[in-house]
Amino acid sequence: MEWIGIEPNQAMHEFLFEKANEYNINARLLECTSENISLPDNSVDYVISTEVLCSVVDLKQSLKEIFRVLMPNGKFLFLEHVIDKNNFGRRLVQKTVPFTPWKWYSDGCNPGRDIGSHINQIGFAKVEYSNYMQEGKGIINLINKPHIYGYAIK
Repeated sequence: MEWIGIEPNQAMHEFLFEKANEYNINARLLECTSENISLPDNSVDYVISTEVLCSVVDLKQSLKEIFRVLMPNGKFLFLEHVIDKNNFGRRLVQKTVPFTPWKWYSDGCNPGRDIGSHINQIGFAKVEYSNYMQEGKGIINLINKPHIYGYAIK
């Protein structure tokens, strides 16, 4: 089995390779960004995104690239924290914190993104996701409580 990853946080590289080795997975990290994935069109079966789309520079371009590299009928699996559409106070904080030191402590996280709507606009043949509120304590969890998980098929 081969896993190809994009991870801009250098501090995570050793951990990723250790985990891949632990599960006998051949791992490779690409030196690129999600906005310009250095893979051919229609070349991967799955793309998995876990709480990273909040931190990409250009969300729309990243999703276009995910769509581009997926094979026909390929699947995009995602779990992401998203903007709170129901709680005005949390939504206000989510929209404000990217303009504070938050962005340096959180690898550029922008918690005020409506990621599900963006995924729906890319052109996938099918998109399904569910909303839930992440459990846990602390200020970061309080801000990033709303999540979605689901899949999109090319």
